[in-house]
Amino acid sequence: MTFTQQPVRPPRTTNQVVDVVMTVVLLAVHGLVFIVSVYISLFFAMATDSCYGECDTAPLTAAFVVTDGGGLLTLALAIIVSIVLLVRRRLAFWVPLVGIAIQIALVIAGAHLASSIM
Repeated sequence: MTFTQQPVRPPRTTNQVVDVVMTVVLLAVHGLVFIVSVYISLFFAMATDSCYGECDTAPLTAAFVVTDGGGLLTLALAIIVSIVLLVRRRLAFWVPLVGIAIQIALVIAGAHLASSIM
């Protein structure tokens, strides 16, 4: 039997190591931002304090789905895309930054939905 030698990947450069470290740190920050956004969404229920009698709480449900569900989906996608980019040795530090920006936008959208309860 003859064996062919597999091509050897060159070692990671300093820039690639910094990218890996920054991506992991920023993913941890993104996880903390998600936890804070879930904590903030717990206060959305206070939007029903101004209701007397009947109150349409459908926007409150939508606010929870947008903030919590969308945030979890954003975090999961950021982790998956970051891993794929790191394995392919591409720059990945920007993925958690975009995820954090989307997370903040989702909290703002959820707060707007929660405040529209009447």
